[in-house]
Amino acid sequence: MVEEVNAVSPLEVDLKAAQAHALESRPDVREARLKLEQADLDRRIAKADRIPDVSLAVSYTSNFNIDVLPTNLATAGVQVTWEPFDWGRRKQAVAAKTATVERGGLSVRDSEDKTIVEINSRFRTLSEKRALLNVAQLAQSSLREKLRVKTNQFQLQAVLLPDVMQVRTELADADDRFQQTLLEFWIAKADYELAVGEEVRR
Repeated sequence: MVEEVNAVSPLEVDLKAAQAHALESRPDVREARLKLEQADLDRRIAKADRIPDVSLAVSYTSNFNIDVLPTNLATAGVQVTWEPFDWGRRKQAVAAKTATVERGGLSVRDSEDKTIVEINSRFRTLSEKRALLNVAQLAQSSLREKLRVKTNQFQLQAVLLPDVMQVRTELADADDRFQQTLLEFWIAKADYELAVGEEVRR
């Protein structure tokens, strides 16, 4: 059974909603955003490498039945590890990670822009195919009515058989154009749903 062609989803009408949906659900956009997050985390880790490592250790022991050692022994210690002279190594690492973050931001923007352009193009194509389908449907209906009239005129012997056959041929051509336009419409609809990030129904 063929699905109703005139059933229009909200994403086929509202271009802004379709763009927003695509930016949230498209895998290529999500992948670019995740790479940007990963690059930002790497940059933060490289920045944190500048901070000195400070360790604090506290221990307390009680020695019973040993007269040589003190009964209660408490120790505390602080260890600081820091490399003050790295000859610019950490600064260069942070700069490289920052450049990676900037490239990731540009990649996200590029991916989003490509998605918007693709959605706009597919939206226009789908609108055009829907309009062409309506025109083909109207032409088909008009020729059906014309054939009905010619058939009635032929039965009343007001027109000749070749006139009726001519209209039948025109109707067959219109049916063929309608089927071709219907196929193009469904292809455009599937391409649009795929571009928006929807699963294409089978």
